[in-house]
Amino acid sequence: MVKELQSNPDYQQLLQITSEYSSLEFQIPYTSERDMVRDQMNMQLRERVLRLLAEDKGEAPPQNLEQKKRLTKEELDEQKAEKLKSLSAILDKLAVPQSASPVVARNFAMASKPTGVRLAWVCNYKHAMHSSPCGCAKPQLGGKWVILGKNLTAAIKDDNQ
Repeated sequence: MVKELQSNPDYQQLLQITSEYSSLEFQIPYTSERDMVRDQMNMQLRERVLRLLAEDKGEAPPQNLEQKKRLTKEELDEQKAEKLKSLSAILDKLAVPQSASPVVARNFAMASKPTGVRLAWVCNYKHAMHSSPCGCAKPQLGGKWVILGKNLTAAIKDDNQ
């Protein structure tokens, strides 16, 4: 089942989007016009130092240095929201099917869980939110991963087994 999942194009897209979202989480947005100017000055200084080092070694100066584009807070939040929306759509497609064995269902669900995003497990048994399929009394009935918003960990209720 896991090999089928890993070859699934939706799962591949899910992994790609989670890595993109994770990289957005670590980006530092511009907070002011001063930050933008400082960033441009740093880039000019970097280009000058690299050019001087290359000339010192007798090499050609580097051409077209990659500059990682920083975004404003609003642009960054907009891109994060877009990624979360597409992640939710893909997670809905990849719901874990019913299984005969609770162990197989738990293992499959944990193997299909993407990393880099705060998730909760919504089971088909009670439609309750759990920290993982291990918190559900009947994971063999299936369920799906959902994205947690900020401070929604209080909504997670694991069954006492």
